[in-house]
Amino acid sequence: MKSKSVFFLLLFSVITLSAQTKIIDSSYVKYFQYEREIPYLHLNKTSFAKGEEIWFKAYILNTNTQKLHSRTTNLHCSIYDEKGVFKKTALVYIREGVGNGSFKVDSTFTTKNYYIKASTNYMKNFEEDQSFIQKIKIIDQVSNKKITETKKDNFDLQVLPEGGHLLANTLNTIGVILKDKKGIAVGFQKGQVVEGNGKVIKEFELNKFGMSKVQVFVEPSKKYAIQILPNSNEKIETFFPEKELEGVALTFENISSNMTKITVKTNKETITSLLGKKYYVLIHNTNSFLKREIEFKKDLLTYTLFLNKKLFKPGTNILTLFSDEDKPIAERVFFNYQKSLFDTVDINLEEKNDSLFFSVGKQNNKAEYRLSASILPEKTKSYNPSHSIYSKFLIAPFIKGDFSGASYFFQGINRKKLWELDLLFLTQGWSKYNWYNIFKNPPIERFPFEAGIKVKGSLNIAKAQDSTDVFIRSDVNKLFVNVKAKDNKFEFKNLKLRNGSPIFISYANEKGELTSPNLYVKSYPNINKEDIKIPVKSSLKFNNTEEKEVKVFLTETEEVLKEVEVRGKIKFDHKPLIGGKLKGYKVSEDYSEHYDLLSFLRYAGLEVRSNINSLQIRRNRERAFNFSPVQTEILFSKTRIFLDNQEITRDTPRLLNLRFSRLGEYEEIYITDIFDLQIFLYTKDQAEFIDNSNTFYKYKIPLGFHVQKEYYKPKYTATNSDTFKKYGAIHWEPNIALDTIKKEYTFAFPHLNQKDIRVYIEGISKEGKLISLEKVININQKNN
Repeated sequence: MKSKSVFFLLLFSVITLSAQTKIIDSSYVKYFQYEREIPYLHLNKTSFAKGEEIWFKAYILNTNTQKLHSRTTNLHCSIYDEKGVFKKTALVYIREGVGNGSFKVDSTFTTKNYYIKASTNYMKNFEEDQSFIQKIKIIDQVSNKKITETKKDNFDLQVLPEGGHLLANTLNTIGVILKDKKGIAVGFQKGQVVEGNGKVIKEFELNKFGMSKVQVFVEPSKKYAIQILPNSNEKIETFFPEKELEGVALTFENISSNMTKITVKTNKETITSLLGKKYYVLIHNTNSFLKREIEFKKDLLTYTLFLNKKLFKPGTNILTLFSDEDKPIAERVFFNYQKSLFDTVDINLEEKNDSLFFSVGKQNNKAEYRLSASILPEKTKSYNPSHSIYSKFLIAPFIKGDFSGASYFFQGINRKKLWELDLLFLTQGWSKYNWYNIFKNPPIERFPFEAGIKVKGSLNIAKAQDSTDVFIRSDVNKLFVNVKAKDNKFEFKNLKLRNGSPIFISYANEKGELTSPNLYVKSYPNINKEDIKIPVKSSLKFNNTEEKEVKVFLTETEEVLKEVEVRGKIKFDHKPLIGGKLKGYKVSEDYSEHYDLLSFLRYAGLEVRSNINSLQIRRNRERAFNFSPVQTEILFSKTRIFLDNQEITRDTPRLLNLRFSRLGEYEEIYITDIFDLQIFLYTKDQAEFIDNSNTFYKYKIPLGFHVQKEYYKPKYTATNSDTFKKYGAIHWEPNIALDTIKKEYTFAFPHLNQKDIRVYIEGISKEGKLISLEKVININQKNN
């Protein structure tokens, strides 16, 4: 028989906590004592064509302060293929919690799906993975295949008792969720609760996310099942999990905008063993907690706490019930909605001639914001992020399950959406934090907090004095610093060095002269090429159609090099010291990882032979024959090579180093084969090359900071086509900053023949308030 006895623990009750619960307190504080980082990338879109750029803005949250992380500088952003295999990486410099970067979608993107991941080295110290991972699609690899499987075993129907326990002789709250094998929600289906004999005792309907909840009084002698009747009328059924004859159950409810209701239930079979024992309810969110005691009494089976929401932190909280032996026995995650979590900005658009002037303004004059904006066609299908800044910072840090698409609940928040969000927590909200780890396995700082680039080395000379100065010079990085060597070892910290840039190391000898040392040197961080784990999902679909095949809609899908004569229209920055006709090549930065210098020279029509001890570069046979058509014997002319206007033809070490040279190291390359074959190479950092090799030791940084590019518009074939309207991009603005002085930020871009645009703005205020705004704006063009 159902007990109606209720014992209310009112908010103002005086509660005495036992000394034993200090174990929970101290373990919890110790486990979350370190400042954890959570990265979020706002991408300009998530579907790309070859030739486009993946643009992103990075935001790093400090979980202790719930504000931008002021100390983080190194963010590792990497691309992985659809199997999780490492492809490329960029080290993004973060300043005051924000940074930005990009990846070129070039010809090496040959499959349909890729992943972009963002993380820091320090995050490896923690069991809980807070990395950012977003799936991206290459649209010219999309198939036109349609599958409409509707078999019963294509579905995943789950029955989830609230708190994790199904207790007999008690009213239980049951969460229900229906998905297909691809993880896609199957909503708007009718369901029912049936007893073992087939009797229907409850009816319900799944919402559009395939979720619902029902309350069922569970009798110990009966079996229960959930049945769903999908559109195919083929019944889907799953039984309740095994019931417990004795135990304690936990339920949570938002009863108003200010109050919550927490209920701890037991049954008559259990209460005798619980008499005089004290259980504890802990409400926590990793940086604070609230604790309440429950003491079991005779004939009282239900104990209710009414708590004001102001007592616990805004955002996601975890509710855990502990036994008198400090064992967690039930848990529930919930969201405490407070307006203080969110902020917004004003936006305005004006059309002038062929350009649009877009302004972002503050509503609060004292606030400071860091924002980014993606401008896409109104009908875009290319913007489908798994997370917004809302869900990544407010939900993902606490939840073990997949909350992709949770940003829906924060757009136009109302009572219905908050109810749906709580239903999502009930059915999928498993806490990310394992209590065994909290009690027994606190984090240890095995991985250092990276701050800039570190250069370490050992001087291979007679033991230097502790007063010996070691110098690093780098003009391209605007750097000239020194440290004192100790036991022939030196270390430079917190350097801001460009990726692939050279640095020059020297030391002061006994006479105080700068001398090139014989040394061992290495820089940190290193490139992490470890693969990532991609969840394995079934390929079966339920009433789902793949996107149609997309035709190439860029005029230049791949721009490796621009080849013109020196007299052409492209502006060159160098002029070789030779008369006559030259052929010049302007090197694109985008191919620095995919072409080496020797491959390019072969592409340019030269014959290149290379082995471990030699390097030969000369005209190939066809060009040599054409050059001397009157001769029957193929002739090769003398070859001369110049590096930044300095001839290195006879400099064997520097000449052999060209074998390992990447094309991206060079800014311009000139070739002339009038008389002698002459090759002029101009490096991007030519100012760094020092004639006096006895003074500095050259070292190239293998992983330095990504050089941020300025946004450029891809060369689309037609901006009024359906393909562009679905997958094209109009503009990307990553560095919108508003403060007490600059109250409005304005930028301009061409409207690209669009009548309507869709704007996505993401960001955060200095106080930690989050902004995620989506808006469609009508342009009202005069010519349309």
